[in-house]
Amino acid sequence: METITSRKNPFVKRLRALGSESALRRETGETVLDGLKLLEEAVGCGAAVTGVLLGEGMELPPRLSDGLAPGAEVLRAPGELVSYASPVMNS
Repeated sequence: METITSRKNPFVKRLRALGSESALRRETGETVLDGLKLLEEAVGCGAAVTGVLLGEGMELPPRLSDGLAPGAEVLRAPGELVSYASPVMNS
């Protein structure tokens, strides 16, 4: 699993853009989910989860990693970068 540390990382930029631009979400059919509970619900409903950003020390449970879309990116980042990437104030 790759660890990212820069706010300039394309994955982080994409999350920020999706979180702040409703037109982009409508255009791409993508959204940002914050928290394992929402991720679990999305996987359980058959949503195509294409990327996950985990904070340091977090692990993706096997039941969730098995439900990700083929080729989904799973990245790790320091907590402050995860907070920066997520538009959600309270997960």
